[in-house]
Amino acid sequence: YKEHVSPLGLKIIAFYLLFTEDLQGFFTLSDLQLYIKKRNHNVSLSTLSRACNQLEHFEILKAKSAGRTHKLYFENRNIVWLKLLQLEIETIIKKSELTFDPRKHKNIRWVYSGDSALSMMSDLSEPKIITIATSISDFRKWMIINEKKIESHKEIIPQFIIEQWKNDPTFLAEKNCLNPIELVLSFRRNIDPRVRIALSDILKNHDLDSTFLGNLP
Repeated sequence: YKEHVSPLGLKIIAFYLLFTEDLQGFFTLSDLQLYIKKRNHNVSLSTLSRACNQLEHFEILKAKSAGRTHKLYFENRNIVWLKLLQLEIETIIKKSELTFDPRKHKNIRWVYSGDSALSMMSDLSEPKIITIATSISDFRKWMIINEKKIESHKEIIPQFIIEQWKNDPTFLAEKNCLNPIELVLSFRRNIDPRVRIALSDILKNHDLDSTFLGNLP
């Protein structure tokens, strides 16, 4: 595929792959909205509809009309996983390097990402520079409050990297880390043997085939 899946579309696919039992068989947009709400995230029906239409276009979701009710169902999860790996993903807008610990600030919602999350989810060593992810809107609010501190530390070697995301990376977070699906996608073309083993272990925990990663261009 040359096409990009939307950030919300990616979240919906991740939701299915991580919580398949919630989306077994047919479901409506209202059902999906309710399942997502139970995971402490609110999405409007119109926004969900646009994302699901895109997933229908990619043939990840299928639709069936029963009278006035438009019902959806997912393809087999291995087919969904393979198609997801073939799609291009755009989530990170920008990375910022900082010297002071942003985790101490309550006004920024974050999760571990990159090498940091991979070390938390596997037996890889913790990296020297910690990477965390937050939404671009939360980061902008945080920047306004902490602008003076950031200006005064510009020339010092960074201790933290903040990834600014289009969407909310805390949604579906696991072990205070980016959810396993998005974490694996961020490393899917990494050829480091230890990284590949770590990704394989993460995928096995969710009954997903890690050999698909080796088929990527």
